[in-house]
Amino acid sequence: MANQAQLVHALYAGLIGSNGNYSGKRLEGGRVIFRPSSMASEYASIYSSPTISNDSLIDQSAGNGSNFFQGGVPLDIRGCATVYGVGSYFCEVYDHDNVKQLIDFRLSYGTTGDSRFIDVLEQYGASGSNIQSAIDYANSNPTLTYVFLFKGAHFNLLNDMVFPPNVSIEVKSSARLVMNSGTLTVTINGYINAGIHQIFQYSNNLTGVITLDPKYNDSVYPQWFGAIPDGTTDCQFAISRALGTGIKRLVLSGGDFKVNTNIIIPNTVEVIRKGGADFLPNTGVTVTGLGGQATVFDKVQADGSLITNLNGANIASGTVNDDRLSNTITKEGNSFNGANQLVKLDANQKLPARDGSQLTNLTAENIETGIVDDARLSNNITKQGNVFNGANQLVELDSSQKFPAKDGSQITTINGSNISSGTVNDDRLSNSITKKGNNFNGANQLVQLDANQKFPAKNASLVTDINGSNVSSGTVADARLSNNVTKKGNTFNGASQLVQLDSSQRFPAKNGSQITSINGSNVSSGTVADTRLSTNITKQGNIFNGANQLVKLDSNQRATVPGGIDSGGNGTFLKTKIIAIGAWNMLATDYIDIQHDINIHNIVSVNVLIRKDSGEGGGPQVYPLNYWVPHYYTSSSHYPGYWYLSSTIIRLYSGNWGSFNNSYYNSTSISRGWVTLGYVD
Repeated sequence: MANQAQLVHALYAGLIGSNGNYSGKRLEGGRVIFRPSSMASEYASIYSSPTISNDSLIDQSAGNGSNFFQGGVPLDIRGCATVYGVGSYFCEVYDHDNVKQLIDFRLSYGTTGDSRFIDVLEQYGASGSNIQSAIDYANSNPTLTYVFLFKGAHFNLLNDMVFPPNVSIEVKSSARLVMNSGTLTVTINGYINAGIHQIFQYSNNLTGVITLDPKYNDSVYPQWFGAIPDGTTDCQFAISRALGTGIKRLVLSGGDFKVNTNIIIPNTVEVIRKGGADFLPNTGVTVTGLGGQATVFDKVQADGSLITNLNGANIASGTVNDDRLSNTITKEGNSFNGANQLVKLDANQKLPARDGSQLTNLTAENIETGIVDDARLSNNITKQGNVFNGANQLVELDSSQKFPAKDGSQITTINGSNISSGTVNDDRLSNSITKKGNNFNGANQLVQLDANQKFPAKNASLVTDINGSNVSSGTVADARLSNNVTKKGNTFNGASQLVQLDSSQRFPAKNGSQITSINGSNVSSGTVADTRLSTNITKQGNIFNGANQLVKLDSNQRATVPGGIDSGGNGTFLKTKIIAIGAWNMLATDYIDIQHDINIHNIVSVNVLIRKDSGEGGGPQVYPLNYWVPHYYTSSSHYPGYWYLSSTIIRLYSGNWGSFNNSYYNSTSISRGWVTLGYVD
């Protein structure tokens, strides 16, 4: 894998042992997997994205450090590995305590994959506009990745500044990213590479929010926001800024973080306490919400002998020493199955062969094998060798499971349906039973069906309740039909005759004037003659819009009432005229004249509606001119607009310093509203 090498995405390259400075350098595609050598005593794991198996680790064996990768990759002050030449894939690095750490993707000499290194101060400058220029440059090349180096100056961030995902920022301890007053939101969508030192500085700004992308930054440190964990300096503001980044892991490291104001940890945030670091609340101050996610200590090395109420169910790994167990616990090496000893199951999980005479409450259903000795059975049990079928003896079925030939005269409640063989003797039948040899079909005799199961030819005149639907053959004679039945040869469609449908199943052409309750929805063809329609129906050729006539809409579906509307029934007809006001900047011009062309003595009402500029303000969008809109002003000296009427015009006043004399009514691109005049002739 030399410089400028290409590797397809489906191929993986593995390397065991120490790595040279060209391992994976300038690699495009694929993945390079680092694994510890057999001599490695320390290492941190590195996973490529997507995650590969846990045995793929980065070499951390000791070395002389003369060349990077020669003799391994050392952890930095944060316990993080700096990895060079891993291509454009992101990696995950874990420290000795299996806590995921951040990783530096920048080569010390040159670039990683297709990334570009930019010294922001040297190449652009420290002002907000300088930084935005660098961001704009990265945005113009979205397929490339960039590392922005901030060092040796204070860099001013702009409000709503967004660092794109293809930009990683490296902040040295000599630099600060400053949130000045008015800078409310800064979003960093790429990776942050920095030690545990201050990155961000808030200058006269207590509300600014910095948002980080958890895809690239899985941990955040209060020190990045100015926290000093010396047990004295209040760190509440820095911790709250760190919690507001959106990162779900807060790492405490380097000492005790004094807090003088209550802090609530969101239930989605995990707190990592490294090296004994912890919150140090002032008297009466609380840190709550730590129950939502696990609070992890990297190591606890202290005397725990005074800790009580430990829950054994929470022991998830390791082994409890034998001397920590009580005498009631069975330990390896015990003797079993002897007097006063515990019973140990054999290799087949069976109880040993021992005296069980004192066992009680045994369940017979659980006896699955073997035979219970006769001596263990009571006298109520029938045993092999008994004598059967004699006087005062049990009855034993024969080999065919039949009762023996014994007197059954005392057996009662026999079910005749269970007699499945043999013949009942005639003398066992009552006199109501018909027996072979009887005479049939004579006077006072039973009727016997013939060989075809038909009734014999006998007089059936007394048979009643015959069901006509059961007549399945033959023909009923006409003489047997009543006069109500239509017979062949009848005449139809005449006076007092039945109606016969024609060959198309239609009624004949006969007078239907007496047919009632006809359903109009069933009229499917033909045309109803005009003479059959009532005077309530509008017919072709009607006259509309006259006295006592229907109203007909015009071509625009509008109704026209030329004479006006007589609302009072006194012969005076009210008419209406609506005039659009047109463009009017009410802030710049106090009044506007509207021509009305109506005899002033005939005008009976005036209504003026004023529109706001489109989208301005809250509340209603239209107000009457003589209406005071109180939510705009609080001074009682303000008054609404008004109007007055002359013989030719109506003049509309906005009202000097009034409700409509403001920027919500200064547009000239819309019609300001309408004047509606009511008048009579």
